[in-house]
Amino acid sequence: MNITGDIIVGLFTLLGAIIGVFFTYRYNLKIEEKHKEYQINAILQSIYEEISVTWDRYLQMAGELLKNLKEDQVLNFYDILDSQDFVVYNTNAYLIGQIKDSNLRKNIVKFYTLSKGFSNTIIYTNKINLKYQDYLTQNFNNHVTIVDNTYKNYLSGFMKELKVQHNQLECTFKNLKDLLENHEKL
Repeated sequence: MNITGDIIVGLFTLLGAIIGVFFTYRYNLKIEEKHKEYQINAILQSIYEEISVTWDRYLQMAGELLKNLKEDQVLNFYDILDSQDFVVYNTNAYLIGQIKDSNLRKNIVKFYTLSKGFSNTIIYTNKINLKYQDYLTQNFNNHVTIVDNTYKNYLSGFMKELKVQHNQLECTFKNLKDLLENHEKL
């Protein structure tokens, strides 16, 4: 009978250990989940700050000028929006996929993708404009209307494209900012 009692005590001890491990595991999962949620919310807050500061800086430097640009005008602007400005996004992009709200995820990626494309268009436009300015300097006294008109048309096309991209970016920025402001934890 002593062995039976020992077996029963051993089984209860084993059952207690199993229950203890189970509840410890569940508790640790909840802590990990809360930590992950906290981390995602911190990233969302940082993204909100990053896009707000970047957008304000862009508007101060060229956004309004570009928005009000006339058909035949060409703007000279440099270093307005650089993809290196997106430190939060670039260093935490792997966490974006863990955001539960698919619309928010999509709009974050859309904003940064449009911003990087816009930045690249500005860089390319600046290169063309610099080549044009060099050409004008070298051929100042010569009759250069054909090449001059070609460059002007080319740059004018880029300015139109930049205006379209600006409008897309502005709509996406406003939408993303609203989504972030209305996010439950922000």
